[in-house]
Amino acid sequence: MVRAGSKSQRAAGSGLTVLSSGTAAEGALPLCGLRRHELKAWLNFERRCMRRLPHLDRAVVTEAKIVNYLLSARHPGGRAKARFLESFGFRAQDWHGLRDALVAHATANDIAASHQTRFGTRYEIDGPLPTPSGRTPMVRVVWFVESQENVPRLVTLVPRRMVPS
Repeated sequence: MVRAGSKSQRAAGSGLTVLSSGTAAEGALPLCGLRRHELKAWLNFERRCMRRLPHLDRAVVTEAKIVNYLLSARHPGGRAKARFLESFGFRAQDWHGLRDALVAHATANDIAASHQTRFGTRYEIDGPLPTPSGRTPMVRVVWFVESQENVPRLVTLVPRRMVPS
């Protein structure tokens, strides 16, 4: 939050410091004269401009998350996802295939939304998922990067409806 009267303020979770002169300490962006709602809209735009998941080379996709959740017919929150993914050729025995497909999905698709919390940032990425069957279903894959870290961790996958083009 930007507070009036201070010489420099941290702009809402962006890592950008707004100086009393109206310039930004990082990137020298012209923020002078912006009202609070205008600054908030600009910062949201700045976040939307980040196209790809940061630090994807450090992504954590555990075997347990895939085998015991996404591909588990026994998990209450994962059984529908398991049926969906198995219909496209993914199997728990070859969990590496789904891991690689999820990383490829994040590499090929832009961030659709990001949500900052006090615990970190949640990223949602929508797009086609490469599959063993060769078909490419539309999915949303959710990643989370904890505060003070730069390691994206897989949270979940959600099947999306195809939009007619």
